[in-house]
Amino acid sequence: MKQYNQLFLLALFLALGHVLVAKDSETKRRVDEINLEAARLYSSEDGNWLKSSMKALQMSENIEYWYGAACALRNIGAYYLIHGANYDKALEHYIRGYYKVMLALNQNKEKDKKDVLIHEAYYQAFQISNLFGKLDMPNKELEYNLIAEKYLLESKHKDSSDLILIKVSKAFIMKKLKLHSEAISILEESITYFQSKENQSNQETLGILVDLYCNIAGAFLTLGNYDRALENSDKAVDIAQKVEVSILKSSAYFTKGMALIDKGLYREALVNSDTAETKAKTRIDSLLFLTTRGKAYYHLKKYRRAKEILETAFHWYLERKDNKKQINETATMLKSIYQVLDNRAEIAKIDSLIRNFEKTSAALKHAYIKKKYTELIAEQERYIERRKGFKKKALRYTVALSISLLCSGMLFFRIVFGKSSWLIS
Repeated sequence: MKQYNQLFLLALFLALGHVLVAKDSETKRRVDEINLEAARLYSSEDGNWLKSSMKALQMSENIEYWYGAACALRNIGAYYLIHGANYDKALEHYIRGYYKVMLALNQNKEKDKKDVLIHEAYYQAFQISNLFGKLDMPNKELEYNLIAEKYLLESKHKDSSDLILIKVSKAFIMKKLKLHSEAISILEESITYFQSKENQSNQETLGILVDLYCNIAGAFLTLGNYDRALENSDKAVDIAQKVEVSILKSSAYFTKGMALIDKGLYREALVNSDTAETKAKTRIDSLLFLTTRGKAYYHLKKYRRAKEILETAFHWYLERKDNKKQINETATMLKSIYQVLDNRAEIAKIDSLIRNFEKTSAALKHAYIKKKYTELIAEQERYIERRKGFKKKALRYTVALSISLLCSGMLFFRIVFGKSSWLIS
């Protein structure tokens, strides 16, 4: 009788295990469906995909389905990025999503999804890099760009355009870090790729080329090579005539205007600014040209005209709070004009506005964000290390359970196929 009880318990254990595995498989299938549907709704106004992604995250964590959790966190991050441009919240979720992918790769539990996980690691790291860029943290931006490039090279789902775009983004980061020669080299290589594309009339390709030429021109300006800067900004302006997006046209003319000013061609810069303004469609477009026009009048010593234009540009930059370089440059020119006009009150006012800007600027927020995300990344890495330790313990328990099951199996075999005399005894 004792042997039959053991046989019953073994059969019950195996049946329960089968039910749990089947339930987990069904949950994974459902999570994948929710995540896929949420990703399809990125461009819609429907906010339900945020709720469904949170549900998918909870379901995934309950069964330790890390790929599902990573995709859910990616979708949540995308929601905060697209709806409201909440970079702080978006970055938090992308970081957590990236480390869920790392957890899945380290535990090697989802072997059938290894290639998908590697590509997901690239995508999430690339988004993290872009968001650190939005928060003006170029060192972190470069760190995650290099991580993204590493996983992209390992991915079986990559194509040549992915590799070029990640290189382009790296070049933009190098410009921020003042590595201008390295940036130019990468950008020129990228231009060769986009010029070789079959459909050069494609708006996306043309827009990328305008952006590349503008950035090369900007790098040459910083290096003091004004002829090469002007040459590349002219190319940007030529291509921009075929582009429908007004801000790209504005960027091209703005870059050319800066090149003309830095080369000392102030009257030509004014003509360029006047031509550009006829094509302006938005307030941002017009104010970009105010900056170059104000600088041109300043260098031509037409101070009253320059003051009027630069004051408008200065207050607009302060209002936006997102271009410290232009704020400082415009403030310096205005203070110089006020000195010429002997207007000390306005100089004091500019100084006061700059001090207030510094107090409330992104610099303080960035210090908080840097601390926050340094701690979040460290926390995620510690969690993975703890899971590695848990994995070793789980492996020991699995071995012990396997031995126990083997013994139970031998007992089962002996009960069913053993001698009747042994059963009776």
